[in-house]
Amino acid sequence: MNNDQLISAIYYDLERATDYSTTQLREIRKKAWDRVLNRPLGNEAAGRSAVRSTLIRDTGFALLSTICPSYDTDSLVSFQPEGPDDVDQADAESRACNSLFVEDNSGYLQLCNGIADALWWRNGILKCFVMDKTETNTRSFMLQEGMTPGMVSAGQPGEWEHIDTDDDGMATFKVTQDTQELIVQSIEPAYFYVDPNQQD
Repeated sequence: MNNDQLISAIYYDLERATDYSTTQLREIRKKAWDRVLNRPLGNEAAGRSAVRSTLIRDTGFALLSTICPSYDTDSLVSFQPEGPDDVDQADAESRACNSLFVEDNSGYLQLCNGIADALWWRNGILKCFVMDKTETNTRSFMLQEGMTPGMVSAGQPGEWEHIDTDDDGMATFKVTQDTQELIVQSIEPAYFYVDPNQQD
């Protein structure tokens, strides 16, 4: 894919996101949410009963209470070894994925949100993406005899700025590093390509 094709693909996806507000899917989801909130249907007539059933909402909650407990575990992801030599590798990959999904991204909550979206709005989507982040923190190191601050930061990843060295030889640095974080979110179709709530 060349630059022109990439720009065209991005423009197309942006158009899909901005035009979503006029699509039939949006109207379906809006009506579904009105049913969940038990809002007026719009066909009420004067002098006739205005009672509205909460069946859709109650059924959704009943199904959630049945489905979601199955995912209330710290081991949502499990890789099976293909042979005796793969046992350690499968276990390591399972623990890594569970840590990323369950602990770092509140995986149980995201799954429940996705299931709820599917039940009430017909579309349950979990989006996985990598977020680029820039982190800045301070680090301190005790300088050994003959060491200079430049020797501490040499070859280290990121940008190191020497702030100060006290009388005891404790050197303090400001460290700026570019990092990446895997994100898993339950998201509605309108925000799949462009999310106005994205932090960065």
